[in-house]
Amino acid sequence: WKVSIGQEELGRDSSRKKTRKNWSHMDTCLICNELTNSDQNGNLKGKPAALQCAHCPRTAHASCLESFNRTPSSSSGGISGFTCFQHRCKGCDRTTSAAGGLLFRCVSCPSAFCEDCLQEDSVESIGRWREVEKLGYVSKQAYWIKCERCLGGVDEDEEFEVNEGSANKG
Repeated sequence: WKVSIGQEELGRDSSRKKTRKNWSHMDTCLICNELTNSDQNGNLKGKPAALQCAHCPRTAHASCLESFNRTPSSSSGGISGFTCFQHRCKGCDRTTSAAGGLLFRCVSCPSAFCEDCLQEDSVESIGRWREVEKLGYVSKQAYWIKCERCLGGVDEDEEFEVNEGSANKG
């Protein structure tokens, strides 16, 4: 059998090699939406430093992550092991796999929700997100939305809050 989802093609008889991503990373920070100063190969062009998610095209400034007490640790593989906020539900802290294999990820902020925590009447459905598809990223584990906060349904002065359980996870 063979599988190909945003990564190199895998086959059972391919001696179970680790897959490598074949997508480019975004050039804006997931948290502040400002440029990350890195090129498409992840090479930093200056400060502020940016970290790239190992599982999707999202990037984040190290300083933005520090404001959430969220930095990559050596136990999570360092910078190459960084996992962005969008791989855990903002409401219950479940991972994508623990949430049934799908998270509803906001295109405008770090929020992601499992089906149980998603308030369907408060979000705008996007579905496929062409911006990440242009970078070569296609995932069956992400359904793109615009969350209530980004639609203006939440007080704009309210800061983005991360579930305390996920704030220290890499």
